[in-house]
Amino acid sequence: MGVHGRQASNTGSPTLGGVMASRPLSPRAAAAAAHERRLKQTPVPDDLAARLNELQRLALRRLEAFGWRVRFVRRPAGEPPTVVVGDPTGRDRAVLTEQGQLDRHIKLKVR
Repeated sequence: MGVHGRQASNTGSPTLGGVMASRPLSPRAAAAAAHERRLKQTPVPDDLAARLNELQRLALRRLEAFGWRVRFVRRPAGEPPTVVVGDPTGRDRAVLTEQGQLDRHIKLKVR
């Protein structure tokens, strides 16, 4: 028996009375876990150019000439990154599509 009457586990996983705790995370706990992952990442990755295709890189260079810049990049596991760019005033945002076009009809929740 381990501390507080719980059986020690050699897997490092928490146990309750020797039985593995396997209930799913609550929505609040899942959101907290997702928030923790974001804290470890910068809004714009250092290797941004390596994550973009050629069309996106060309379009981004053109946009930067007009003062637009990458605001953040969503990086869902197993999916291509979603690049969100913004105008110099900070009022207009758009997604830079894989075809190198701007989609101003953002379907992302931005906090």
